[in-house]
Amino acid sequence: MNLLFVCDYNFTRSPCAEIMTKENAAQAGLELKVSSAGLQRSRMPRMKSEMCRAMEQLKYPSDHTPRIATPEIISQQHLILCFEKRQREILRANAPSKLIFTLPEYVTWFYKEIRDPNENIRTPNPRTMFTSTHYLLTRTTDSTVYEDVLDVYLKTAKTIEKYVNRLITKLLKEQTKSAQHPQSGNMQAYSTAKH
Repeated sequence: MNLLFVCDYNFTRSPCAEIMTKENAAQAGLELKVSSAGLQRSRMPRMKSEMCRAMEQLKYPSDHTPRIATPEIISQQHLILCFEKRQREILRANAPSKLIFTLPEYVTWFYKEIRDPNENIRTPNPRTMFTSTHYLLTRTTDSTVYEDVLDVYLKTAKTIEKYVNRLITKLLKEQTKSAQHPQSGNMQAYSTAKH
């Protein structure tokens, strides 16, 4: 089965979910090809540093190069999971024949969004002395210099991990069901979703 995670730019939520799912699927012996992409071209060459640090705290690797969700990439997928209703609707409009859900919706049947952690961060005015001094010393504007920023990213990573664990459990059950009834075909398990 090919599984694609999609968020806006593929440098925060979707690579986090991809890496966690790959690691946990391999440990569970689940046959799964996992990747991720963004709805828009990334402004960054790799995963956002705050999410890298959160992933490292949770003992996951954090190396990822963002990419855009092209029609070719989407056409190869059996299941596409995103994080917000807005993303889901964009994907469904462009790929109506694909199974597309938010991650929480797919594993719990309830609608919930996993918002970009950056939306929960209040950064000081960029003209403040602290920010200006930090920029002069480091030549970066990395928001990890602000209080509790890493906590916000860590909370998002833990939320994604919780849903990824449920996803692995669900896909293992579907794989077992598929193995017990091989004549029904692999996709039947995925098409039984109530959506």
